[in-house]
Amino acid sequence: MKKLTKEEIKFQIDQLRKDKIAYATESTATGLVGLMLFWGLGFVFPQITFFPQIFVGAILLMVVGYWLFMAVGNLKRMKQIEKLEKELEK
Repeated sequence: MKKLTKEEIKFQIDQLRKDKIAYATESTATGLVGLMLFWGLGFVFPQITFFPQIFVGAILLMVVGYWLFMAVGNLKRMKQIEKLEKELEK
């Protein structure tokens, strides 16, 4: 494996940090849209029938799933950043 230069390590750290922010922002936006749909469907369909009930469940599953995907991905990025920062200190 090729030894990275300090500039390449700094660039990778910067990109990983930007990715963390982007994923967190997307997850927040997805959560807000899901919450609005979830809340809105409760007023539109007060007597929730079978189809909207499945739709609401799917929305909730997608929101929670994306949040978990983001959380695990950001934890991996954080560990990779820590590893690169240690390598940078050498």
